[in-house]
Amino acid sequence: MRSSSSIAAVVLGLLAVDAPAQTVDAVFPVEPPDGAVVGARPRFRIGVEGTGILEMRFRIELSRDGFRTVDYAFDQLQDASGWAYVREGFDEPGGVFLCRQPLAPGTYAWRPSAWNGVEWVVADEAFELTVDVTPPAPVEGLRVSLDRSRQKVLLDWQLVFTDADGGSERVALYHIYRYHRPSFSHIRVHEIGSTPMPPFEDTTALDEGAPSLLFYRVAAEDEAGNILRRSQPAPSLDVQALQEHFERLRAGQREASEER
Repeated sequence: MRSSSSIAAVVLGLLAVDAPAQTVDAVFPVEPPDGAVVGARPRFRIGVEGTGILEMRFRIELSRDGFRTVDYAFDQLQDASGWAYVREGFDEPGGVFLCRQPLAPGTYAWRPSAWNGVEWVVADEAFELTVDVTPPAPVEGLRVSLDRSRQKVLLDWQLVFTDADGGSERVALYHIYRYHRPSFSHIRVHEIGSTPMPPFEDTTALDEGAPSLLFYRVAAEDEAGNILRRSQPAPSLDVQALQEHFERLRAGQREASEER
């Protein structure tokens, strides 16, 4: 017959073997920050305090009614696709989730949870986010001119304050595209720069070997990353014709000076 101390040792040993490899002291939302405006497929980041982070599993819930119901739930225990870890030693270790399923437009509260091997530890705090899928309205009033003295092309345009549906809009960036022929595409290979506000200076348009006829387009991007894919016709700039015009003006000025 085993002694009581031997039985206790066996029981303690079993408990040690079955104990979870991770401990969760706290879990909290990190990104998107509270009040953020995001696109249809946002990136979420979860912070956690505890040990054994690589053994943890995470969950994100989104609700529009204070979590009386849940509109979306992304559970790493059920589906690990789209999830990654931020290891200990980095700022705010925890989990990262890239949303592959497009979210419906609207305002949500989102909260994370972490699995400690026995149960879900739910965050005490929830952040609010707004999903915006409407791009800004087209950029209008684009003006293109040649600054020959500085060998630059100058672009200016009207600021955009509304989205494509006529609602209010907050533009984060304006993307500038340059083409050698008329085009309506917004391909990155044609993008020559971006700016939060007009105007914009194209400093490479007049480089040696550049085409004499250039077309420009400007597209606005909002805080959620939406860009209107259709645009107004691109204004053109006939560099060669303008240069010839400047040469004629200078020649006329020289002749007038010689006559005097």
